[in-house]
Amino acid sequence: MTKKRLLAMMILAIMLFIMIPVGVVFASEVIILDTVFDNTYVKDNLAKNHNGNILNDPECSLGKRWGVNWGGEGHFMDAEDGSLALGSKVGTANNGEVSMYRRLIHETLVDNSTLVLTFRFKTGSKPTASSNELWFRFYSEVDGNNYYWTPFYIRSNPAGDPIFGWEVTSHYWPFSSKKLDRTTNSIAFKYDKDYEVVLTLKPNITDPNYKLIAEVYEEGKKIGAGIMDQMTTFKPEYAKQLSRANLHIITRMATEKYEPVVYMKYMGIKAIQPDVPVKATYYPQDGETDAALNKDCYVDFEAAVEEVSVNQVEVKGGAMITGVRMENENKRVVVTLDGLAANASYTIRLKDVKAVNGDTAFDYSWSFTTGGGVEFSEPYYNSHTTLINENASDIDIAAMATTSTSDGDYLSGNKWASYTNNRADITPVFEVANNYLYAKLVNNGDTTSYVDRLYKKFEKIKQGDSLVLSGYINLSSEGRQEKDHSVMLTIGNGEDLQSNTYSVFRFVTLINSSNKYYLCGLEKNPGEFSSYMANYPSGGGVELRKWDWWNYHNDKNDPFYYTNDIPFVLTLSPDVNDNNYYNAEIDIANGRFKGTRKIPASEVVTFDTVAITMWQKYTVTTGKYVGFKDLKIAKGKLGIEKGACNLKIDYTNLSGTPFNADILIVERDPVTNSIINVNILKQENIEGDAGTINCDFEIEQEGTKVDVYILNSVEGMILLSPPKTFDVKS
Repeated sequence: MTKKRLLAMMILAIMLFIMIPVGVVFASEVIILDTVFDNTYVKDNLAKNHNGNILNDPECSLGKRWGVNWGGEGHFMDAEDGSLALGSKVGTANNGEVSMYRRLIHETLVDNSTLVLTFRFKTGSKPTASSNELWFRFYSEVDGNNYYWTPFYIRSNPAGDPIFGWEVTSHYWPFSSKKLDRTTNSIAFKYDKDYEVVLTLKPNITDPNYKLIAEVYEEGKKIGAGIMDQMTTFKPEYAKQLSRANLHIITRMATEKYEPVVYMKYMGIKAIQPDVPVKATYYPQDGETDAALNKDCYVDFEAAVEEVSVNQVEVKGGAMITGVRMENENKRVVVTLDGLAANASYTIRLKDVKAVNGDTAFDYSWSFTTGGGVEFSEPYYNSHTTLINENASDIDIAAMATTSTSDGDYLSGNKWASYTNNRADITPVFEVANNYLYAKLVNNGDTTSYVDRLYKKFEKIKQGDSLVLSGYINLSSEGRQEKDHSVMLTIGNGEDLQSNTYSVFRFVTLINSSNKYYLCGLEKNPGEFSSYMANYPSGGGVELRKWDWWNYHNDKNDPFYYTNDIPFVLTLSPDVNDNNYYNAEIDIANGRFKGTRKIPASEVVTFDTVAITMWQKYTVTTGKYVGFKDLKIAKGKLGIEKGACNLKIDYTNLSGTPFNADILIVERDPVTNSIINVNILKQENIEGDAGTINCDFEIEQEGTKVDVYILNSVEGMILLSPPKTFDVKS
């Protein structure tokens, strides 16, 4: 190909590019920090000792000035030109440290934002009796935790020119940093020179790591630039919420003379945000199929948006918009609706929503289906007897506190009884709220170990019967404390937790396990918290969820998110292969966390007590921890056989109006899952606040599986309750 032809093709390509319309992406700039060091030592009172927490100073907490945790006298001082000298105090030993901080307050940035960091300083004179290292360090907040990163450092050096590096990868021994992958010119620093260092942190197109672009100016003249392709210590989420700037001095040799490493003149932080939609989460959740009829709908935005009016909202499905309001500093848009119908689908759309400081408006929409206002029990077979049906809103905490295990009403199963050690009564530990019975953490102001427990009796079963304990739990947002505590639900014989007693489940938090959470169950004779470690992992219990940080307070996708009602079911059923044993199965969050074990039948037939135990030590604040709702215990024969079959489903109608439901029953082969038989039982205009639906049908074969679905209709296919599967006897 000739050079002329190649040039012609290049020109044509450029012309075509110009002529073809392309989407223009705008970006918005956010100034996070723009500070001149002008006698800052005196103005910000950097000599002040904040006893380790500068945020105790109102001005520092608002990001209006710098602060030093333990005081900066002798380390920092104002120079004659107003710049801030940074060095080590005379007498500081090797590896001594001192930091000054500035809190950064800004709206959460959108994904893939670019950060531009600018530092202007003058290097100090060549030292003779010291060596100081300055880290330009920053902190980012992610899910309530702060993480630091250091893109640049410079060190004074008695043996030669200043030492410097990019992206500190190890802040501890052995200290390490990185070099730029490519540079235009060799970058070097000298003493007694004015410098401007501009660092641009940009997302890579195909790589999850950010890249670092460094530009260095000496006495106003650009002396070099370079690129680091991957910042391995800087995670993309760090760019979204900077929490503080930090100038950190490390003493690299014992200081015999005050010799500043630099004189700071200016520090700036600018964010360049791509103009993209602000991340949003929805309530009800997008795609939710059992949304409440009586609650507002809202959108939570990651960053503040401009006020949304009612004219910007539309709803499909027949409901009427009655109002729109802004909450949470314009990060939440609440839409109030009237006329929501049961088991109906709706789509809400917010039009022309613009982020604060954004240039482009975007639309947001989500869809959900309402529930029917009817709650259904699990389907059960034949003889089914309810032993306990506890509505938390009917519980009298004060009455529990005065009822002992020798009380006649307790022994007959009509009352809860209580136990406590090291406490006057259980009243501070349990609370009824939002239809839940909550076990609470209580700040007692000491390190005493406290055990508080509630009991309730129920009728024993006969061998061959099954026993089902079910209900809902809720983990309150008040429960996240970095202290030892646990709450446990048990079922067994008597009140001492040591006579044929098993935990249904136990939530645990331990200081010595990095304040992580743990969920286990089916421990035999679990005792108190002190015996827990003996039971883990070899005590016969099962691990339901591993030791880990559970961000259920922040992560709406976590099954234990604090607004969720989490169902649980414990099923004790006879082992069909061994009459001497029962199979115990615990299911939490509709199959997310399951465990099984075998329990001797001789023990199961002695079960007559359910208990809630709260153990705590070193508790620092008071607040609800774990709640219990709709505790039910039922007995019956859960096995089904070939031939005529009758399944029952209990319901509670909260809507006050008649309802319809279709019961879909599918018999299938347990190996191939091929369909053997399908029954559709239509239930229309069911009246009453509560009752039982009878499902009569035929089972055609032995050894099959029967799936039961409660639907709004077979046409709509909206599940009104979790499905249930039965094993047909062979």
